[in-house]
Amino acid sequence: MLKTLFRLSSPVLLVMLSIFRADAETLKVRASRFIDGDTFGLSVRLIGVDTPETRFPGKPPEPFGKEASRFLRKLLAGTTLRLEFDQDAVDRYGRLLAYVFLPDETFLNALLVCEGYARASTHPPNIKYADLFRQLEREAREAQRGLWGILDPQPGDGQETRPNSVLAHEGNLYGSEGCRERTRR
Repeated sequence: MLKTLFRLSSPVLLVMLSIFRADAETLKVRASRFIDGDTFGLSVRLIGVDTPETRFPGKPPEPFGKEASRFLRKLLAGTTLRLEFDQDAVDRYGRLLAYVFLPDETFLNALLVCEGYARASTHPPNIKYADLFRQLEREAREAQRGLWGILDPQPGDGQETRPNSVLAHEGNLYGSEGCRERTRR
């Protein structure tokens, strides 16, 4: 996987590789800049999940997008993370594709889906955790957590939402205790 990264000529990837400590299939990275609810740092895109868009040119933020971005920002700011790769390590935009683990080994991608901040969105060949993401999404839908608690959301209406389940755990950076425990490795 890292061999693929070394073949790329992107200056961003070269800088990243000089900064991060690497082992066979993972990198350690300190979170800093946040793009939206599923992209951060020097363009690390979370594999297998999709949060509502907040920065789509010419369109207002999608419902629950601001909440997903805020959750990611609060959770990751200044944190050292472990990135795990699947079959494709870089997407067509030059972003690193990764499964992300917090210092306590909470699986961030899964936590976002479990809490209802993201939908499961897997694309071959990066499908290592596809079944887990689909199961967590089903559970979040049934419990009406996060974006699943919005009644009749209108895509692109730009409204900042506060659905029925959001967020009883707002003060807890890791979200609800149940999801945190379910997504810890």
